[in-house]
Amino acid sequence: MPRMLRPQAGSYVGELIRARRRALDLTLADVARKTGFSVSYLSQVERNLVAPSVAALMKMTRALGVSVGEILAQQDRPSAGPKLVRPDERKTLSYPGSDIRYELLSPDLSNRAMEILMFRAPAGSTSGREPFTHDGEECFVLIKGRLRVWVGEEEHVMREGDSLYFKSSMPHRWVNDAKKDALAIWVNTPPTF
Repeated sequence: MPRMLRPQAGSYVGELIRARRRALDLTLADVARKTGFSVSYLSQVERNLVAPSVAALMKMTRALGVSVGEILAQQDRPSAGPKLVRPDERKTLSYPGSDIRYELLSPDLSNRAMEILMFRAPAGSTSGREPFTHDGEECFVLIKGRLRVWVGEEEHVMREGDSLYFKSSMPHRWVNDAKKDALAIWVNTPPTF
């Protein structure tokens, strides 16, 4: 099972989603109507039998009136001062069935104005065929490899060292159609996850 973004060892995204749904006094059928997902799928997510994609997780949390970050921040304890995050301490999010991976470079998800991620996209990977939108602004800095990124109607071919800044409200998606993995730093404000 792919690793999910976890605030602390032993806590799971599905359990946090279930707690939020129950706090709102919603049934699985209510959430299914709002998201278009089946009751069976939502139940499997809540029981941590299935790891949702980033897009599915965002859809579920929107239906529950919160962001992914707000769900996960329930167990985060914000630090008052500077916080060093060692590579082996980073919280991670992986796409189910793929090697696409996000590592949280910022210390936690609570009370932050921005989110900083290291993004690893294997050759041939994509964010999906459909572009997505959300509030805020974001910036990619490509460290290694090549990515094709569509923002609105424009296609941008990013090479090592390139950066791309845009309003997140513009439809966007990416694909790594190169023969090697891509590595980027991705900054979102406000936090997306």
